[in-house]
Amino acid sequence: MAGAGRAGRLPWLSADQLADVVTALEKGPRANGFKTDLWSLSRAAQVIEATTGVAYSQTQTWTILRHRLGWTRQRPARRALERDDVAIAEWIKSDWPRIKKAPGAGGPGSSSKTSRASRSSLR
Repeated sequence: MAGAGRAGRLPWLSADQLADVVTALEKGPRANGFKTDLWSLSRAAQVIEATTGVAYSQTQTWTILRHRLGWTRQRPARRALERDDVAIAEWIKSDWPRIKKAPGAGGPGSSSKTSRASRSSLR
């Protein structure tokens, strides 16, 4: 008995088209005409359409990125623009040891009124 072959519709993007999409996406959002450096599924779909002429929904775009390319969702680290890593390192070295309490130095820490170790039960 011969196998039935592939089930379902063939992918619209060929391997060459997919390679072109990867090249375009790796250039980044700004190189593709967007104002910020953040990707979204709709932006990726626009790049796919501009590169190949094939329009995909956001769901289909996610399937291409995740399953065909093996890419995962990434989120940029949120950091303040004013962040000063040198000042933070200095603070950790000089002030944090003075502020930090030793383990168990505060005594019992339960906030339950029914616990014997509760500070509120000592009133």
